[in-house]
Amino acid sequence: MFVITSVLSFLIGVFCVKFGMDNSKQSKYNEEMLQELRDIKELLEQRRGEK
Repeated sequence: MFVITSVLSFLIGVFCVKFGMDNSKQSKYNEEMLQELRDIKELLEQRRGEK
Protein backbone atom coordinates (compact mmCIF):
# COMPACT_ATOMS: atom_id res chain seq x y z
CA MET A 1 0.00 0.00 0.00
CA PHE A 2 2.88 2.37 0.80
CA VAL A 3 4.43 1.77 -2.61
CA ILE A 4 1.20 2.56 -4.44
CA THR A 5 0.72 5.74 -2.41
CA SER A 6 4.32 6.80 -3.06
CA VAL A 7 4.01 6.23 -6.81
CA LEU A 8 0.72 8.14 -6.99
CA SER A 9 2.20 11.03 -4.99
CA PHE A 10 5.22 11.12 -7.28
CA LEU A 11 3.06 11.15 -10.42
CA ILE A 12 0.83 13.89 -9.05
CA GLY A 13 3.93 15.92 -8.14
CA VAL A 14 5.40 15.52 -11.63
CA PHE A 15 2.08 16.56 -13.17
CA CYS A 16 1.89 19.67 -10.97
CA VAL A 17 5.44 20.72 -11.85
CA LYS A 18 4.81 20.18 -15.58
CA PHE A 19 1.56 22.14 -15.41
CA GLY A 20 3.34 25.00 -13.62
CA MET A 21 6.11 25.10 -16.23
CA ASP A 22 3.58 25.13 -19.09
CA ASN A 23 1.70 27.96 -17.36
CA SER A 24 4.93 29.91 -17.00
CA LYS A 25 5.76 29.50 -20.69
CA GLN A 26 2.25 30.56 -21.68
CA SER A 27 2.50 33.69 -19.51
CA LYS A 28 5.82 34.57 -21.15
CA TYR A 29 4.32 34.15 -24.64
CA ASN A 30 1.32 36.29 -23.66
CA GLU A 31 3.60 39.06 -22.39
CA GLU A 32 5.64 38.98 -25.60
CA MET A 33 2.50 39.15 -27.75
CA LEU A 34 1.14 42.07 -25.73
CA GLN A 35 4.43 43.94 -26.12
CA GLU A 36 4.38 43.34 -29.89
CA LEU A 37 0.81 44.66 -30.06
CA ARG A 38 1.82 47.77 -28.10
CA ASP A 39 4.71 48.34 -30.50
CA ILE A 40 2.41 47.96 -33.51
CA LYS A 41 -0.12 50.34 -31.98
CA GLU A 42 2.61 52.91 -31.34
CA LEU A 43 3.85 52.63 -34.94
CA LEU A 44 0.32 53.04 -36.29
CA GLU A 45 -0.24 56.13 -34.12
CA GLN A 46 3.03 57.62 -35.36
CA ARG A 47 2.05 56.92 -38.96
CA ARG A 48 -1.35 58.59 -38.46
CA GLY A 49 0.38 61.62 -37.01
CA GLU A 50 2.56 61.99 -40.12
CA LYS A 51 -0.39 62.16 -42.52
